[in-house]
Amino acid sequence: MAIYTDIDLSLKKHPVTGDVLRLYDDVAVVRSISHILQVKSTDIAFHPERAASLDEYQFELLDYVSMARIERMIREAINLYEPRAKILALDLTAVSDTLPPGIKIGLKVQVVNSNSVLQIDHYLSKVK
Repeated sequence: MAIYTDIDLSLKKHPVTGDVLRLYDDVAVVRSISHILQVKSTDIAFHPERAASLDEYQFELLDYVSMARIERMIREAINLYEPRAKILALDLTAVSDTLPPGIKIGLKVQVVNSNSVLQIDHYLSKVK
């Protein structure tokens, strides 16, 4: 039985019922965290604080201070807006030897009320 349910943001219809497709449990949590990481502060009208706003650091130098700020922003956004996940590990790696350069984000979370431990990888590119 599903513990967590979200709607699929693609808004595709279920082939039989015609309702909007739903996401369940681990898939719902992963999709929600990915959405938090990808959304810009200007994308959410009247609630810009609901985004991790990683785009603000897109063209910053990849130094210790910037990486610490990005880590803090990710932790705050997930703790505030995704209560179904508990962060176990967060690893930020500056990647400058590939094109496009950017930051590789490795996130390990545990789904609350479940034994599931999920690995979420995201790449913050310096290319718009």
